[in-house]
Formats: sequence, structure tokens, C-alpha cells
Amino acid sequence: MANPLQIRAFQEAEKMIEEALIRDLERIWTVIKDRPPVEASDMLQNGVIPLINKYGLMAAAVAADWYEELTGETAFLPDTYNEESWMASTRWALTPMFSKDAGETEKRAALKRLTASAVRHTRQYYRNTVDESVRRSSGTVRYARRVTGATSCDFCLMLASRGPVYGTAADAGGPSNRYHDDCDCIPVPVRGKWVMDNSERGEHWEGQDPGYDFERLYSEEYKPFHRTGDGIRDTIARKRAMKSNGGNNGGFSDGGGGNPYWMSDPDDGNLPDDYIPPLAGFEMPFTRSTRPRATYGCARHALDAHAFDAEITRDGVHFFPEWFNEIEAVIYVIDRISYLAEPKISGKTGFVFTESVQGITFQVAMRANKGVWEVRSMWPIAGDGVTISRKGKKVPV
Repeated sequence: MANPLQIRAFQEAEKMIEEALIRDLERIWTVIKDRPPVEASDMLQNGVIPLINKYGLMAAAVAADWYEELTGETAFLPDTYNEESWMASTRWALTPMFSKDAGETEKRAALKRLTASAVRHTRQYYRNTVDESVRRSSGTVRYARRVTGATSCDFCLMLASRGPVYGTAADAGGPSNRYHDDCDCIPVPVRGKWVMDNSERGEHWEGQDPGYDFERLYSEEYKPFHRTGDGIRDTIARKRAMKSNGGNNGGFSDGGGGNPYWMSDPDDGNLPDDYIPPLAGFEMPFTRSTRPRATYGCARHALDAHAFDAEITRDGVHFFPEWFNEIEAVIYVIDRISYLAEPKISGKTGFVFTESVQGITFQVAMRANKGVWEVRSMWPIAGDGVTISRKGKKVPV
């Protein structure tokens, strides 16, 4: 089992590596922070790449020892070098410096984002090492995602609640090895197997303990919000919506009628990470993997403004079909559209993404707010049941 001392030793070793990375990053920052934004961006992109690789390889070596100590099997060190992704993240992190009248506040924001991004990419080396080693193991090794911070987001708590289920062909390409900036989850490899029973989960784990009570998390963070047919993102969206509604389900489907059309992973992995630039020579401030995601507030705004029964405010406003009335569906469609579509420039400071999902054509709008890109809204423009305001009346598109 992974006892507290082993977990603490692993964390301390990785922490030392990250602190060294941050010190080197700050040295580069002091040199470039007062240079013109374009020049600073170019210098940082060239400077960050060797740092991430240097300290990432150290992190991977620590993880390999950690894996072998806990499982008794030989670790595998995968190739995690990803120059394009690191450069894209660096460009995104420096976006605040390109805002009009950028000053010290924007520079501090850029450094904070840059540091979080570089640490995440460095941690990915050890996370990939554990993930790939488990997948290449003898078949009796799995890993759990253990939360380690004082507070954790819904996404991480829900993944941790699943226990040691990760590292098999069944979850390949899923969210098990995806982490956000400032995420402190660690993958804990353990030996054992799942055995079917009549419990709430329908099975129980027989094997090494990953060092935390994942069954308690399952009962508190996963089971109350999961419905038949849900993917992990569906369950998370329902949990967030129920919390915002004071604990009730907001009229959501219980899954008994089959999977709604939006129950699919917005990131299906079939498209290149880089968007096609909307203009020749244009440099996108984010990629598909780093694009802004839908928030509950944004989805609530979109639904309130464009709901079938919304008050008509002006000609040209489009409204969703009557059946499209669940906040979780809005969240998924936003992320799906921004993944599938290529961006077009909208106005002076924004992008619009247009794509059809199950016969409805939607548009998603994004723009920078004080240097930070965010989803602003989403609305339908065509399809069965979509209406538009004309002279104070709703008429079919």
C-alpha cells in the first residue's frame, strides 16, 4: 500500500524539483519582463522549453522509482517532450502583457499563469510515467488519482472518488491523465482487482490501499450526482448545477430515457491541437487543449438570454428549441462547438465558433477580458425548433 510516509516523500521530492524550476523561470523573467511583448514572448518560448524538459525528466525519474517501490514492477519512461504544446501555453500565459496599457498588474498576472503552466507541464512527465507504466504492467496494477491539497475542484474529487480504476484500455484517452493548472493530484499505483458484489458501487477493491478513503468520496462526491449513461463530465456538470441550485436537480433528466445527444466527450482526440488561423499569419492565443471552457455562469447567461420562453428584447435574437432547457446541455455544447469548429474573427477582440450538433447549428463567442480569454455566450442560429425575434414576435428561422 501507499502509506503516508511514502506519499509525503514522493511529494517532497517533486516539490524540490518544482521549486528549482520556478527559480530558473523567475531568473528568465527578470531579464525579459520589461521588453516589448512580442520579443518577451519569443524569448520565453525558447527559454521555457529546455527548463520543462530538464526538470520534467527529473520528475519522471522520481516517479519511476516511486512506481517500482509500490508495485515491484519495472517502470516505463515515456517520451513526454511536447514543444508545440509548451510554446502554445507560454503564448497563452503572456496574453495579459498584450492588453492595452499593460502595466505591473498584467505582468504579475502573466508570470503567475506562466508559472502554473510550466509546473503543470513538468508534472505531466511524472504523471505520464505512472500512467504508461501501469498500462504496460502485468495486468494487476491500476492507479488512483489522490487529491492532496486543502481544497480540490469538483473534477479532481470526482476522479479521486473512482479509486484505483485508471490505467486500462477502457479508460485510454479519457480524463484519467488530464490535469489542470495548479492541480495537486498525484497518481498512486497499486496492485489488486475489482470484484463484483451487491454494494452501492456494484463492486469492491481487493488489493493495496492507495492511501485515502475513496469509498467515502464515492458516496459523497460521485454517487449522488451520477445518472445511468453519464460520462464523467456529465456527472460533474450535474453536481455543479445542483450545488448552484441549492442541492436540487434543477429539473435534469435522470438518464432513464436514454442518453441525451450532448453526452459525449467534447475532446474526442481526433483533431489537431492547433486551430487553423482565421487569417494568414495570425497567431491564435490558445489551442484546443488550452481553449477557454464553459462556466456555469456563462451557460446560465446563454440559457436565460436565448431560452424558448425568454423575453424578446430586439429583432435578430435567436432562441433555443423548447426542449433545449438544461444547463448541463449548454455547458457541453459550448465545449463541443469550440473543440470541433475553427475560429473566425468577430469584431476587434473576439472569436466566434460555428458548428452543428444533432441538427442544431450553434455559435460560441469568446473574447479577452483584461487579457484573459473567456467564453462570453452561445446561441442557436438554425435548426428544427430554433426561432428568431422579428417585430416583437418569434418566428421560425
